[in-house]
Amino acid sequence: MAIVLPQGRFNNSSDKYIREYIMKRCRLLAVIGLHGNVFKPHTGTKTSVLLVQKWTDNNCGYPDICPKPAADADGCIDYPVFFATMQEPSKDNSGDKIYVTENYISWTSYTYRTEEVYIRKADSEQVSKSEYDASEKKSGYRVKTETFVVTEEHKNPNGDTVYIRDLFVEEYGELDSHKKWVKKNVCFRLRNAKKNPHEKQEVSIDEYLSMTDDKKALYKETPILGDNNNPVISKAEYDALSPEKKKYYLVAEEIKEWSSRVKDTHGHIFVKHDLFNPDPKLPNKNPYNIYAQNGIAEAFAKFAYDEHLSFAPSAEELEAILHPENELPF
Repeated sequence: MAIVLPQGRFNNSSDKYIREYIMKRCRLLAVIGLHGNVFKPHTGTKTSVLLVQKWTDNNCGYPDICPKPAADADGCIDYPVFFATMQEPSKDNSGDKIYVTENYISWTSYTYRTEEVYIRKADSEQVSKSEYDASEKKSGYRVKTETFVVTEEHKNPNGDTVYIRDLFVEEYGELDSHKKWVKKNVCFRLRNAKKNPHEKQEVSIDEYLSMTDDKKALYKETPILGDNNNPVISKAEYDALSPEKKKYYLVAEEIKEWSSRVKDTHGHIFVKHDLFNPDPKLPNKNPYNIYAQNGIAEAFAKFAYDEHLSFAPSAEELEAILHPENELPF
């Protein structure tokens, strides 16, 4: 028999007669202390599970599966008892369930190329450069400059674009080392060279940012055609830039992070606890975040086998219990 009782029933002197009544008629198999959050939000009372088995003898009318040990000279009996305490709370202090979760990331690199795009005005269709060059009526086309982004999603050894965060850090280093930026491939050209003959026709981003507001108004931002081969800078270098300079940088390498609930082999989410192995077939992919492993129930099965209790598993069954498919290999 198993029953959940408030911790006071095990400790209070006023309940001693209850304990003596049980001990006289039953073998105390186990006392398993539950976490104080298990029954929240309904109550925060500390509880334990009491497991007992009724004493039997040859005159009880049914198989003698739990014989009472012989008493010593003082009339006392002694036998092993299983004790365990739940370490994983399974719920937070508000009573919300704590689910097994994993932290994931994606790792993406970006390259940039600026090209001229040719649009036929008659039907607004984009055409090739060769068609535009061959046309005798250039006014029938609109030319605009566009910057194209080439995205590369990095893949883990399994060919997946999603990484487990802990394993990524172990293999590739801290996440911030994979956050990088590149300066935009642009310059600033004089809007009206005739009106401002003494000004530079073209200036770089840094030169432009060092100008006064009046001078800045003389220039306009102009993309530079071709691949953006500017040097890539680190997160530390990017963070050191002024807010104004940051406006002229693009992301070159990016890490995105998120957390997700782990699902068992049946596709169900499950609560994090250590009472038993919630799914012996679920692989533990992350040695730093164990999803499912043997717990108190499996330890009690071993205790029952060692003590030759009537309900103990066979040697073959115990082997399967103690060595599940997700037995930790690390």
